[in-house]
Amino acid sequence: MNTRIWKVARQSVTLLVTLVIVVTSILWLSNFFGQKIPTSVQAAEPASLPGAVPLPSGASLYTVTLEDVPQYRSAIGSVQAVHTADIGSKLMAQVKAVDVTAGKEVKEGDVLVQLDDTDLQAQARQAQAQLDQAKSAAEQAQWDYDRQANLVNTGSITEQEFLHTRTNRDKAKAAAVQAEQALKYAEATLSWTVIHSPINGVVVDKLVEPGDLVKPGQTLVRVYNRDKMQLVASVPEMLASSLSLGQNVNVKLDVLPMACVGTVSEIVPEAATQSRTFQVKVTGPCPPGIYSGMFGRLFIPNGSDKQTRIPVSAVRTYGQLQQVMVSEGKTAKRRFVSLGDTAGDQVIVLSGLKAGEKIVANYGASSLPPASQPAASADR
Repeated sequence: MNTRIWKVARQSVTLLVTLVIVVTSILWLSNFFGQKIPTSVQAAEPASLPGAVPLPSGASLYTVTLEDVPQYRSAIGSVQAVHTADIGSKLMAQVKAVDVTAGKEVKEGDVLVQLDDTDLQAQARQAQAQLDQAKSAAEQAQWDYDRQANLVNTGSITEQEFLHTRTNRDKAKAAAVQAEQALKYAEATLSWTVIHSPINGVVVDKLVEPGDLVKPGQTLVRVYNRDKMQLVASVPEMLASSLSLGQNVNVKLDVLPMACVGTVSEIVPEAATQSRTFQVKVTGPCPPGIYSGMFGRLFIPNGSDKQTRIPVSAVRTYGQLQQVMVSEGKTAKRRFVSLGDTAGDQVIVLSGLKAGEKIVANYGASSLPPASQPAASADR
């Protein structure tokens, strides 16, 4: 019995000692036994590092201000040519030759595709022969009419015979005109076998090869004029109302390092049912050299927001921390700040500075004495 009691007591003591060790470890890790940071220091805003230092010589001061900064919403789109031509065939014929390849520059009137014209050449020659025959018949009928006009005046032929001759002359003339129009149609049809470019531009794609049989309406070559491009973007209906024709807007293409300015040339007055977006076309964005199909963004004005911005040169970075030097008369203190996006040579301040404060604008420059490395302690 005593052995059993002793065993239970030993287990209880072991459990109690283990519990004390665990609790002590937790308190020690949480700095329960260490130096406390005063509540006033914890709540200080902004958090300045202690210890003012003399204002560095050569320091350039910058006054922190709160500014109204325009805000923008973006809409994605793609670059398209303002003038694109899908060049097709008017005939059912076999392709004899293709004189272009994708990417080739062409001028208005250049030959793109040639179709087989053997049958049409024969038809044109037949139409020419029929015209020659009709002209001869018309000339003979006119000669007969002129001769009988003299005879009817002398009474050598009857009036009825003369009317018959005049009718034959008119029929012969009409037949000659008809034959002439048939020849023009045959020649026009023959010209359709040589397909020309209607514009100056670049061949996007050729869709046929020699030997292919094409039919009327079939697209053979696509050409676009890259001298005038446009960005076609899908704009949400809540933003489309803020755009107007002729308005200048910012456009950014991912392939270019800078934004450009374009002009709203068209707002399609119909929203897509599923996406509730309007199609907006912006002409003239970005320099020559862009191609159809490139990805881009249209930036639409969307009010303004108050932001604090400071020069990038005023910031020193220590790992993941950013620090500025705040001027206090002839002295200055280092202070940690939270920063946002960079805008040109300035950076947005999210917290840590107030309007009216003055900071060293060239604190991040190597010409100034470096600040002490911030310590990972309560002084932070």
